[in-house]
Amino acid sequence: MTKLEAKEKGYTHNGLMYGFIPIYLKHVDLHIDVVGKNKFWDVLVDIFLFIDNLFNMSDGYYIWEGEEL
Repeated sequence: MTKLEAKEKGYTHNGLMYGFIPIYLKHVDLHIDVVGKNKFWDVLVDIFLFIDNLFNMSDGYYIWEGEEL
């Protein structure tokens, strides 16, 4: 997804999830919506979140919120 497409879908910031997965993110009420910057990263986000939820590894996950789009 390009920066322009991300802006059109309401994503407001660049970021990193788990310290290495590049994402776009937006704040929705009290939670954060994230999407990988391309299909590969998007699938990797889904895999990591599935594993995290499967093993109840944490109550949340690390996101570094970078600059605005």
